[in-house]
Amino acid sequence: MPRGLHPALAVIFADTFVRSAPLLPLRQGATGTVVRRRFDHLVMELSVAVGCVLPRYALWLRMRESGINPEALSREEALAFCDAPVTAFLGERGLALPIRARRRLLRAIERFDPSVLSPYERFARI
Repeated sequence: MPRGLHPALAVIFADTFVRSAPLLPLRQGATGTVVRRRFDHLVMELSVAVGCVLPRYALWLRMRESGINPEALSREEALAFCDAPVTAFLGERGLALPIRARRRLLRAIERFDPSVLSPYERFARI
């Protein structure tokens, strides 16, 4: 974990990234995505957009209830989940996602490539 990191972000980094850990292996399937990286990215981007650390397990369970497998999350499923399910999830916690933040979130989720390190992951490896 990088030094001088805000405690709220330290939880995300400690839970998601390990220094010098290799990327998770590719799982060749219908989507060809990297296991769980898209879910980790979604949690991180959503937490940044809302301004607080969201509970990963609760979000994981909400995805499962919605019929989405977080282990094999495709780009289309992630974008669809960012609509009504995320609004309901945040509403239960007394949070809201402004329109501009929602557009930024959708753009970040759409552009994410799980086969390439994100800036957050590059920073975590320093």
